[in-house]
Amino acid sequence: MKKEEKPDFDDITRRLDAIIRILLRQNQVQEMSSGEQIVLLKTAGLTDIEIARFLGRTRSYVSSAATLTKRKKVKKNVRK
Repeated sequence: MKKEEKPDFDDITRRLDAIIRILLRQNQVQEMSSGEQIVLLKTAGLTDIEIARFLGRTRSYVSSAATLTKRKKVKKNVRK
């Protein structure tokens, strides 16, 4: 008989923190592009796979969109 596995509370806490941050910024998130949403979710600590599942996209799309969005922000900040 298998021993019951204990849940990973750190992992659960990390995900709940991410959800709370997103809910607090809900109005801003609705006006964001998908790339900006992805970057926000990544900074909240979610993985590409988790973000892809939430947004109904592939992991590779999430990774590419995050990279492109970060590059655009860097270029925008350099121009200022």
